[in-house]
Amino acid sequence: MRYGGIFLITIGAFPGGPGFLAWATNNAGNPSVRAVSSAYVVTLGTAGGIVSTWTYTSKDAPKYPTGHTINLAGQCCVLILAVSGIIYSKWENKQRDLGKRDHRLNGLDEEEIRELGYRHPEFRYIH
Repeated sequence: MRYGGIFLITIGAFPGGPGFLAWATNNAGNPSVRAVSSAYVVTLGTAGGIVSTWTYTSKDAPKYPTGHTINLAGQCCVLILAVSGIIYSKWENKQRDLGKRDHRLNGLDEEEIRELGYRHPEFRYIH
């Protein structure tokens, strides 16, 4: 049973990294924001390996309740953040469709408008 659980955990955990990385870079408005957001996603994804060295200790073997609890709590947080991001992206796109972000273009020249990136009223988030 535990051996089968490893496959379920792997199926649920490993596809998230590339998916979140693609989501973050596609929703970044310009190259510098894209670079920072991709580095941020990779850093957060790698943090799990660092945290696990202190949460999966030999004194908790063989069931590792502390490590599994922290892992489950982290996965729940990721789920909540992902759903919140989708809801926010849809809401923000609707605001832009209604023209509620058009005021950002007032008084700007063409160069400043090009530099707005994700703040530009025509930019749409992917959800």
